[in-house]
Formats: sequence, C-alpha cells, structure tokens
Amino acid sequence: MVGSVMQRTIGVVAAVWLALFAHAELAHAQVDYRHAQSPVKNQGARGTCVAFSICAALETFPGVPTNLSEQMLYATVKNNQQSVDHWLRLNGREVTIREGDDFMAYVHLFELLGTCAEEFLPYNPNPIRVDRRTPPEIRRFIELAQVDPSQFEGMRDAAGKYGFRRHQWKVYEGDEAKNVQRIKDALDAGVLAIPATYLVHEKPWSDLPNHANFRGDGVRDIIHPGMLEQFAPARGEPGGRSGTQWVDYNRARLMAGGDGLTAALRDGRWRRRGVYPQNQYSGHAVTIVGYDEVGFIIKNSWGTDWGRNGYARISFDYHELYATGVLFITGVTLRNPHTGRGISMIDFIQRANWRLKVQRTGPVEGGRLTLSTWALELRDPDVGLIEYTVEGRDAQGRWSVLTTERVFTGDGTRRNGAPLTLTGDLYRRAMACRELRVGVRYALYHPTWRREDAEFVASRLFPAFVPLVQTAIDLAPR
Repeated sequence: MVGSVMQRTIGVVAAVWLALFAHAELAHAQVDYRHAQSPVKNQGARGTCVAFSICAALETFPGVPTNLSEQMLYATVKNNQQSVDHWLRLNGREVTIREGDDFMAYVHLFELLGTCAEEFLPYNPNPIRVDRRTPPEIRRFIELAQVDPSQFEGMRDAAGKYGFRRHQWKVYEGDEAKNVQRIKDALDAGVLAIPATYLVHEKPWSDLPNHANFRGDGVRDIIHPGMLEQFAPARGEPGGRSGTQWVDYNRARLMAGGDGLTAALRDGRWRRRGVYPQNQYSGHAVTIVGYDEVGFIIKNSWGTDWGRNGYARISFDYHELYATGVLFITGVTLRNPHTGRGISMIDFIQRANWRLKVQRTGPVEGGRLTLSTWALELRDPDVGLIEYTVEGRDAQGRWSVLTTERVFTGDGTRRNGAPLTLTGDLYRRAMACRELRVGVRYALYHPTWRREDAEFVASRLFPAFVPLVQTAIDLAPR
C-alpha cells in the first residue's frame, strides 16, 4: 500500500503541542490509547501489514522497543514457510506462495521465534526484484522475504528476543472476529492494542478525504460500508421495489431503522453488492487502539499523512460486516537473556546499550505514566533488579526527587520489562512538572537473595522529557 516516509516523534515541546491539537479532534472517544502507541510507520508498497499490526501491538508492552523489526517478523514467516504451511493445513487452509498472510501464519512461530529491534534488521519499504533466470519459486521466495537464509540464521538470537507464548495469544476468525463487544471489553480492561484484519479496497481506503464519512468537525475519517458496497431492501420489505434500487450506506442505514442495517443484512431483509469488481478487493491489517460512539479507533501503517496523523475510525457496522480476523495478545515473552556469570556478566551489563521507555495511558487527570528499560542488544543482560529515580523540574527550574523505587525483572523465562508505573498523587505531581528525568540502576539479583543484597553494577541517566508524552518514546542515556 502507498504512503509517506515513516516519521518518528519524540517528546519535545513543539511536538507535544502539535499532538495535543491533533488528538483533541477525537475528544469524545470513550477509550483512546493513541498516546500509548509507538509512532506511526509506513509499510510502503509491500504486503506486510500483518507484521506491522503485530509489531504495533507488541510495542505497547513494557520493556519492548517502540520500533521493532517488521522485516524480521515477516522474514521469519517466509523463511519458515514450510512450517507455516503445515500449521495452515492443520487448520484446513489451502497454501500457496503468497505475499500477505493472516494472523494464524504468524502466531505459531512465536512459540520458538519472534522479532528484534529495528536497528538490527531495518525495514525496506520497496519491493525487490531477483534476476529472472532464478527459478520462479526461489525468486518469489527471496523477493518476499528480502532476507536470505544465511543472513536469517545469523540473526537467530535476535529472532527469538521479543515474542509470545501459546497462552499469551488468541485468534478469532470468521463470525467470531466480528464481535464488537468482545473488543470493547478488552479495551475497557486496559488492552492497549488489538490487531485486526478487514476486507478493503485500496482506492477508497487510500483516499479518505473523498470517501470516508465525517462526524461533527467535518474531517472525513470514518471508514464505513459504503466505501465497499451498495445496499437494497429485499422484495416485499418496506422500500423494496420490483426493480432493485441500490442506495449508498448512509441512506440504507436510515431506511433500515429498527435493529440497524447489519441486522437487516444478516436476516435477509436487505441485500448488498460490491461497488468495485470482486477481484479488486483484498485484505488489510490494522491495529485497534480505542473506540468512541461511532466505531473503533485504528492505527494504520501507511504513514502519518493518512487519516488523522496515521489514525482513523472504523464504524461498528464496517467491523461487523468486513472484519476477518482479530488477534488478542495478553503478554510478551522476552527470551534468551545473556547467561554469563561473574565478571563477564557484570561487564555485559555495564557495556549494554540501555534504553528507557516512557508511556502515558489514560487522561491527563487520573492517568498513568509507565517507565521500563531494555537493552539494544541481540540478547538482554540477565539483570534481576532495576532501581528507578524519577526527578521533576518545577516552573522555577528546580529539580527534586519525586520517587525512588526498585522493581524485579522476573526470572529468565518470564521477564516482564521491569515496569514502574506512576499513578494517583505521584502521577499528578509528575504531570505538574515542566520536565521529568529518570536515573536507572541495574543490579544482579536472584530470587533467593534478600532485596538488600542486590548488587548494583551499572547506572544510566536519561535525558529530560515533557511528562505529557503523546506517543510512547525510547530514550538513550545522556
């Protein structure tokens, strides 16, 4: 799909005010997690939307970079296509060499593999072409994966770092994917991002200002069924005629009344037909990040020029008619920590490229600010305890300590990103500051030790940031 070059936003004052203005446009959203998301990306002209939607969801978890490698995730599927096809056959699917895939093609691989930070395997938004003398099947494979098998094997450790276990995901397909209330319940419960796939047509989706609906502010950002189909009452129904008269979605919704258009379509009182030739429709994956009275708020992977800075709304009717899959991810497994001992482990912790992740969730009043830390390494140092010191700068420019707290990281098989979440009065005090800055200490620790026996071997001080962050951000040490 077509879009602009990916832009990344960091928490500087100008960016915050621009984001506040843009986000005010959906002020009536009942649940809105856009400010907890990673920056909007651009998949370019490749069919990698499922990888982007899964990475977008993973990037909302503590201890996970805000910029994962979609290239690695996509290449993992293509380089393991034989195993993927085996899983798909077990689920009654026909298999072919294809550019796009659905959620079921990815989730089983996460039992063993995952993805890495973008820095290790950057995404190429442009398709590549292999010499036509290469056998067609091999050529097609290399063109899709864009990572040859030898390069992929060299990244094996990185491929396993960020993933999820079998108990941490659930895929709904078919009619089960169309359940609006299930998604609302998950968002209400605090799930920050839910990947979903839909039937789409590229022309109206790419040109929302001329095809989408609007509500209140005159900005067309509501994706609705009329972008794909026309509708007509069945013969014998009110409004039905001997010669079928097809109407657009907005008129059909008014005419249907009662339980609504989708209910009338399900029980046969209304019919529908495509606006475009059948072979022009395709599938596309996005990430649901909230909802309002109109529909779900979605994050797309077509750059920030699409919709409202890369976001739009999918009406509930559209979801009930055209959703094909929904993926719930309840946790992320950070695998393969570096397991050296003694001096080698201390040296690895001290040399690691540590990062601080900052996320804000909820309203300005009564929300939460979550801090976590991760290492830009193919394998994480096996740190057992993290100590955060959060300082705030007041209007007079004075710095003072807001809190110092220690967080366990979990054992090697259940690492949790060591998040520290500021809530209640501490959150309100943080939001009242002009700037925040965080110092982090990293300690060796074993669950059998007393907390006071933790051995701190490294520390980092991260640069100041505006507390009202509008996207999740990663900070490198000063």
